[in-house]
Amino acid sequence: MDVFEDGWLLKDSVFSTVGPIIIFTAFVSVCCWFVKLTLSLIFLVNFKLYS
Repeated sequence: MDVFEDGWLLKDSVFSTVGPIIIFTAFVSVCCWFVKLTLSLIFLVNFKLYS
């Protein structure tokens, strides 16, 4: 049983280390996508206005 419990502890510690990194990476990629979308929309609007 000790090995099993150690395995669970290891899993928990790995998740508590990797989890926030995964969440942060996902958050950053979503932010980048949102910024790209906003910039392209602004560019399109300006292009239509000034052309």
